[in-house]
Amino acid sequence: MKKFFLFIYLFLTWCNYSFANSFTYNCNLNSKFKFGSDGQWDQKYVKFTISSSGNKKIKIYDHEIGMYYSPEMTIIYTDEKMINAVSIDDYSGLEGLTINKKNGYTHLVFLSSKDSTTVHFGFCK
Repeated sequence: MKKFFLFIYLFLTWCNYSFANSFTYNCNLNSKFKFGSDGQWDQKYVKFTISSSGNKKIKIYDHEIGMYYSPEMTIIYTDEKMINAVSIDDYSGLEGLTINKKNGYTHLVFLSSKDSTTVHFGFCK
């Protein structure tokens, strides 16, 4: 009987660890962007779905263009308050993501080596 309870305890602990970092956020973020070093800053709202089925990678779906961003972002830090992730797209740009788990405030930043910059910010549910 003790072995049975030990097995149940270990199974529940594994399930809690395996699925604890799974999440899906639906976002409508304020987006500011510019193209080129002399470009003007423009603004619009963009819908995103940000999700992870584990504790290593994050997928970002852009509803405006109807596709996932590639490559997936790598989670570099997470705790009960924050998620931080980054991605380097074939050395042509850098992407960063920060999500406040407590209130859903999100920053999503794209820096391109082709002189374009995009900053998304706002609240996700």
